[in-house]
Amino acid sequence: MIKFFRRIRKSLLMENKTGKYFKYAIGEILLVMIGILLALQVNNWNENRKQLKQQDFLFTQLLSDAKADSVFFKSRLLGLELLDSTLINIKQFGMDSTLNISTINTNGTGKVLPIIAFRHASNLLDNNPNAYQELLDNEIKDMLRDYNAKYSYLSPQFLFLNTLLEKNRDIISRRYYKELRENKRTKSIKTLSTIYKDVELQSDIDNIRIALEAAHRRTNEFMGINKNITKALTNRLNND
Repeated sequence: MIKFFRRIRKSLLMENKTGKYFKYAIGEILLVMIGILLALQVNNWNENRKQLKQQDFLFTQLLSDAKADSVFFKSRLLGLELLDSTLINIKQFGMDSTLNISTINTNGTGKVLPIIAFRHASNLLDNNPNAYQELLDNEIKDMLRDYNAKYSYLSPQFLFLNTLLEKNRDIISRRYYKELRENKRTKSIKTLSTIYKDVELQSDIDNIRIALEAAHRRTNEFMGINKNITKALTNRLNND
C-alpha cells in the first residue's frame, strides 16, 4: 500500500503537476489521520468492553458474597435471639427454682449456655478488599462504603459480647468443673440447675443481655445495607 502511494506521488512530481501533488498529499494525510482515529476508536471500544466485563465480574462476586452475608448474619440474629431467651429463662429460674427448668434451651449442647461465642466475619469485605478502588459505579461505591461503616459498628459489639461470654464460661468452668464434666456425658439440663442459681452467673446475665441487645441492633442495621447493595448489584447485572 505504501509503495502504491509512493508511485502516485512520484508520477505527479515527474509530470510537474505540483497542484495536484499537494492536493493528493493533503488527502493522503487526511486518510492516515482517519485511519489513526479509527484505530483509536476500536482500541477504546475494546478497552471499554474489557472494563465492562471486569466490572460485571466484580458485581457478580460482590453479589454472591452479599447473599452469603445475608444468610450468615440472619443466623447470627437467630443465635442472638436464642441466647437472649435462654438468659431470660435462666434469670427467672435463679429467682424461682420451682419453675420448670426444661424451659431453658441449651440447644442440645448440654452446656450452660447454648452459644458461647459468635463468629461475625463478612464474606463480602474479606473476599473483596480492593473492591472500592476497582469499582467505577459511584452508587455501588457509596453503598460499599456504608457497608464497611455498618460492619465497623457491628464487629466491636460481637467482640465485646464474646468477651463477656468467655469470661463467664471460664469462671463457671472453674467453679463447677465436676458438674460440667458429668453433664458432658449426660447432657442433662437438670445437672445444670445448681449452676443456674449461681449468684455471679445471675449477675453477669444482665451485662450479657445489654451487650447482646447492642449486637442485635447493629446486626439489623447491617442487614439493611446488605439488602440495599444486593438489590443494586442485581439490577446492574440484569441491565447489562
